[in-house]
Amino acid sequence: MGANIDYSGDVFVVTIGKNILKFQPTEGLYCMSPTTILALTKKELLEVELGQEVQRRLGFPDRSGVEAFIRIGAMLNVPIGTRAAGLLPLSIENVQGKSVEKRINLPPEVKSENKITVTRLHVDIFFVTEDIQKKSLPFFGSVTDFG
Repeated sequence: MGANIDYSGDVFVVTIGKNILKFQPTEGLYCMSPTTILALTKKELLEVELGQEVQRRLGFPDRSGVEAFIRIGAMLNVPIGTRAAGLLPLSIENVQGKSVEKRINLPPEVKSENKITVTRLHVDIFFVTEDIQKKSLPFFGSVTDFG
């Protein structure tokens, strides 16, 4: 299957089978128009558009966040699949201002080794009686030795 490339005015039109891609000039580069999505059915395209609306109403969380909401069932009765959620655009507004110029060097993690120790418990049960005919009083004594 080949591709047909046409240039009309300022727009490149690439036709691959039934898919038509339009590349428009943007700041000196030819970029694909954001409304064109490759290899989606009409139902999937509607899911992506609905997903963009849900993403907008949620305050533009990352697309992995929307996908996680769908997977764990936090959003019910929303006809968006995880494939459509994976095609949502990244929100640049959410990413801006969160990157640091210099990486913070953290101290290395200190791991303590699990040391196996032997603990001994010495128990003694004894009875104290005043007289043989009377009841005896039981006593419980223990000593612990932490190896």
